[in-house]
Amino acid sequence: MATSAGRAVRPEKLGLALSGGGFRASLFHLGVLRRMAELDILRDVEVLSTVSGGSIVGALYVLFLKKQIDTRGNLTRTHYLDIVDQVQTTMIKGIQLNLRLRLFMNPLGLLRVLLTEHTLGRRMSRLYERYLYGEPVRLLDLDPAYASRTKWWRPGYIPLRDVWFTPEGHGVRGIYKYNAGNSSKLPNLVLNATSLNSGQSFRFSAAEIGDSRLGLFRWDEIETELNPRKRLLELPNSTFDKEASASPNSPLYDYARWWRELRLGTKPRRPAPCRLSVLPGPFPGAELGALRRAKIAAWYLLRGITQEMLVRGSNEYAGWLERFWNAVRRIDSPFADTLLDATRREPNDLDVLLECVLQIYYLRSAQAMSPRLRMDYQDLALSEAVGASACFPPMFPPFVVLGVYDDAHVSRLALTDGGAFDNVGTATLLEEDCNYIIASDTGALLEVEERAAGGRISLAARVPGILMERIGNLQNEELEYKNALAALGTSGDGLYGLAYFHIESPAVAGSGCTTGLDRKVLGRIRTDMDAFGDVEIAALVNHGYDVADRHIRAKLGNSPFVRNRSLWTAPASLPMSLPAPPGAREQRILRVGHARFFRALKLGILTSWLFVATLAVGVGYAARDSQLSIGELATAVADQVTDWIEYLVPVVGARLIHTPVPILWAIVVVGTTAWIAIWGWDSLIDHLRGTYPAIARRLAFAAKWTRSYVVNLVWLVGLVPVWIALAIAATAWTAYVFLNLPFLRNTRIR
Repeated sequence: MATSAGRAVRPEKLGLALSGGGFRASLFHLGVLRRMAELDILRDVEVLSTVSGGSIVGALYVLFLKKQIDTRGNLTRTHYLDIVDQVQTTMIKGIQLNLRLRLFMNPLGLLRVLLTEHTLGRRMSRLYERYLYGEPVRLLDLDPAYASRTKWWRPGYIPLRDVWFTPEGHGVRGIYKYNAGNSSKLPNLVLNATSLNSGQSFRFSAAEIGDSRLGLFRWDEIETELNPRKRLLELPNSTFDKEASASPNSPLYDYARWWRELRLGTKPRRPAPCRLSVLPGPFPGAELGALRRAKIAAWYLLRGITQEMLVRGSNEYAGWLERFWNAVRRIDSPFADTLLDATRREPNDLDVLLECVLQIYYLRSAQAMSPRLRMDYQDLALSEAVGASACFPPMFPPFVVLGVYDDAHVSRLALTDGGAFDNVGTATLLEEDCNYIIASDTGALLEVEERAAGGRISLAARVPGILMERIGNLQNEELEYKNALAALGTSGDGLYGLAYFHIESPAVAGSGCTTGLDRKVLGRIRTDMDAFGDVEIAALVNHGYDVADRHIRAKLGNSPFVRNRSLWTAPASLPMSLPAPPGAREQRILRVGHARFFRALKLGILTSWLFVATLAVGVGYAARDSQLSIGELATAVADQVTDWIEYLVPVVGARLIHTPVPILWAIVVVGTTAWIAIWGWDSLIDHLRGTYPAIARRLAFAAKWTRSYVVNLVWLVGLVPVWIALAIAATAWTAYVFLNLPFLRNTRIR
């Protein structure tokens, strides 16, 4: 147990953060996982927080781990090493299939992207299913309801909800209690994306989804806590009053009535239904993420006792009580002091306070949730959560989710790469109260430029890099600060152990393997989803292994997770075969690895150069007598658009095209339409949200689905999308054969 002077005992809780960075990150993390398995510390991870490329490999690891734990329960060190072997084999095989090119090689998949709301990000998530998660999912005992879909239609499909552990086939009642009594911990996999609606981290896990501003929802509370309150909040006043009169002195109805009145923007006719006069205080308007921390502690202190998860007065009870007060102080420190004084004068009021926090949190969550939340959650695939976490711009447009939240609250949820908010994932570990953290960061340091470009485009590319590096530095400083406070015994929620390293971390003094790799060169390797050659794979895996080994042994060598001191010595060899130091050929391959395109040409591969030369000669010969003017091109485009409009609107299409329209009338129509689309519609929904929430939801629901399809209506004309899909697929296949395959053959380890 970790303690600090004068504070409650806190059980050790190890969190592992795997950062983003495409397949470069995935390969680096493979080395980290292997070394943690060898040190026998991988079994102690209770929270696995992942971003982008870290989410891809993290989800794969949890799927293989689930099979073993569901079968055996507690595992040995050998089992964890076998799991990492499976992850490494599957990951490398999938990477070398070049998923980025395969994204464009299927014309039917491209046609779906062009004609429907199915985006490239969702298309990529299907590739993760088929080529990465297919093998571990096939090994699992799947629910018969979707087993046939997994076998034939979507190999690798598994709902996010089912990525939950059932040790030896038995369900777990309280993950905290299970982890406290077993050597193989059940890691809570949290896949981090970024919400463009709120600017916060959006978290996917088998137990909970959401973000700290819009709302977070636990699966096991949807039916028991949220749906009943959602129904009460949506009832007409007469129906609600009739039901409430039939259940006098019911906290559920009393709090619901108070919240209904508060939601209308008027002063409730009666105070919050609790004895403490200072309540509800700032709780109704507090950020949901901060209120969630208080709610979790309140649940264990109030409901955990009745379910025999806690014993009042125990050290564990004192620990949860300290977490509760720390969470309330984050919301409002002076108010927390007032509440603390009140509960000291009257100890029985503590339960009243805890119940008030629970009721307000559940009411706010019920108001924010979609009535179809349970169905939306149940249908959400693991690969879709990974796809949202790895939906890095500008390659992928936002990952749109038409669900989870009430349409009158959030009608269109747009997610992007988790690295936009936190590229390492440590914020989630702190939210989950981890007091030991291992953070694997594959983000390279910002490169120094001898001559800074002065153009606007280069400036737009450079500034985000500066901001991201600054944010990363601040996050690292926060972790170091918490670690220092814990060492001094002045913080009850500090870090008792921290091993933070990144791909360019300087070597830690002490014994270790000699790789001879240039960390700056590895830090410049592309962060992409294309194929990596054997040399690149071995270099990244070995480097991740070596960096993790040195930092974990140096920073956590005295932690409670050291079971066998003989394992915590320098390893005898690296996990993958690669000359140390690399020869001239290997160094050249690694230096070229920064290029996203045409690496085969930069390596001087003859097959690729012959193809490019032949293609250039063929194009030149075919176009030798062709001529095209800008005027002819503009005329052809205008004629084609005119034909499309006449075809699309057969009755009035010709009149719409050829009838003159008064300019003033056109300005009024366009301006009015723009005003309704930009301001008027939102104002209408905002007005209805408070007074007629059901109507507001139906209007927002209709607008949401109309918008998701209307942008694609133009593609319903003619065979243009078919030809576009075929052309892109043909180009992708050509690149795969003449550029990708020669690159893989010529980057094998000799």
